[in-house]
Amino acid sequence: MAVTSVHGGVLAAAAVLLVRTSSVHAQCVSNVDCLLLGSCEQGVCNCRQGFTGHECGQLDLAPAPPHLGYRNLTASTWGGLPVKVQGKWHMYVSMMVGDCPLGTFNNNSEVVHLVSSSPTDWKGPYRYADTVVGPFAHNAAPRVLADGSVAVWYIGYDGVVNTIACPKGVPPPNDVWPDWSGKQMAVARSPPGAPSGPWNVTWLFKKAELPQDWWHWDCSSTNPSALVAADGTVQMLYRGTMCTHCSGCGHPSNASERLGFATAPSVDGPYAHASVALNLGNASVEDPFYWRSADGSHHLIAHSGVVCHEYTGGSNWCGVIASSADGANWRLATTAAYGPNVTLTNGTTLKLFARQRPQLLFGPTPAGAGVGGSKGQGEPTLLALVNGAELEEGTRSLMQGSSFTLIQPVDR
Repeated sequence: MAVTSVHGGVLAAAAVLLVRTSSVHAQCVSNVDCLLLGSCEQGVCNCRQGFTGHECGQLDLAPAPPHLGYRNLTASTWGGLPVKVQGKWHMYVSMMVGDCPLGTFNNNSEVVHLVSSSPTDWKGPYRYADTVVGPFAHNAAPRVLADGSVAVWYIGYDGVVNTIACPKGVPPPNDVWPDWSGKQMAVARSPPGAPSGPWNVTWLFKKAELPQDWWHWDCSSTNPSALVAADGTVQMLYRGTMCTHCSGCGHPSNASERLGFATAPSVDGPYAHASVALNLGNASVEDPFYWRSADGSHHLIAHSGVVCHEYTGGSNWCGVIASSADGANWRLATTAAYGPNVTLTNGTTLKLFARQRPQLLFGPTPAGAGVGGSKGQGEPTLLALVNGAELEEGTRSLMQGSSFTLIQPVDR
């Protein structure tokens, strides 16, 4: 399919074709059959470090430390990612104020800055340092830029938001929902070498640029995941949803979760987005994390209740990987990238009530590695998977318990 790039981006302003691979564990023919995350050698995928499975579509996860990453028993958090600034590890996550559970995020979520209690260890545990952006600010996606500054993409409101209080962790029966028309994506940028800010905020799309049609696939644009190239240009995936929902009205049930693509000449914008969503076939996905390999191939990992339910036979709490050689033709893994449970280093297995918002933590490129090949040659080391999670604790509704930010290492 011919594509038209925006601001030099390699993905298209036209629909992107995604092809789901067969569920049969056939021999590979080329590296494409290994999701471009390994090499096809004599009909078998030889996966890069951090990935496993017959098509390299699974994360090679190791046991997690008992502290889980960041679990604050007095404040629910969600998602986030550690980044390294001047030799020390910092993490930016969403935190609910007012002693409230995750379900109040539309009122009470803010983006906060954490630091590792062991500054040179990305595993943590982490402790609260300061607030980056007050409510409403949600789904933090940080990156360290070439000049040493930190950029945190997130979703927020540019109007007044009334937070609510949750005595003993219980929200009131009637939540005070903010004005949805003010919901936008933004990026907060710090000065070089200043992980605590001060922060300069840029709104990604002007309100006039957003579709006014409530049935448009990205009437609401959220959950950005950006890559910054060496020349400073930005490529970004985001979640687009319709602003209304209905059943029996001619729209597929999963049509409200699509992925969009945007580009910008710099972190500070201006941002231009495609008018058409990426065509993911029947797969409905959200919360994308976007990365590129040394060979230029494109990859994403996302949460999808629809896809994960199909792959795991009942659980909605998994992730799925998709890859593309050119940004125009995508291939979806036939297996879940991770499951709903987590094993700890002490041998305990925790069953998670929810596990979403996947992001991957990459370390440095191995010293002396060549370009291409498998087993991580020429590729940054994959260190960990980071999720927003809830433990299974009694009978309750989704997002009404204590949520936390889970860091699970991968095998190296």
